Amino acid sequence: MRESAGIFESNELHAIGQFDCVSVAVWRTTISLEGLLALARNHAQIAAKNDFVCTFVVAEPTVQLPSASVRAESARLMRSGSPKQRCSVTVIEGGGFLGAASRGVLTAIQVLSKHAYALHTCADITDAARWTAKQADRPHDWAVKVAQAVLTVRNAPIGSPATASAAG
Repeated sequence: MRESAGIFESNELHAIGQFDCVSVAVWRTTISLEGLLALARNHAQIAAKNDFVCTFVVAEPTVQLPSASVRAESARLMRSGSPKQRCSVTVIEGGGFLGAASRGVLTAIQVLSKHAYALHTCADITDAARWTAKQADRPHDWAVKVAQAVLTVRNAPIGSPATASAAG
């Protein structure tokens, strides 16, 4: 198992990376078509090396709603997802009414959507990592490593496809 977070792509809009069987996307300011396609390429690389893939998405509080074309492409990618997709968790950060309302809307969409894999929405990276570990049938210490890897991807310098330590 890979013990560090690999950085696939990092720019001012997003950071895409991976850890073990987890494909990570951190949306910094907006969800773009280019970011979705980078996430799909990252996902394909992970699927080629693992029995299953878990997707872990973080939407920072600064993220704007995606355009209609990006929402359509996102829905298409989710419907046509890999047969190796085990689960997908989305962390929508931000407190107060706006954060809670955004999480509520996404949860409602997920309930109404039909997917062959588990979906979950929450407000916290640690909780999302624990949920992902449960879905992946992995131990608690793996969840800690996933959370560390997500933070490593989040903090990746802009313009860096490189390998960074998940240990911090």
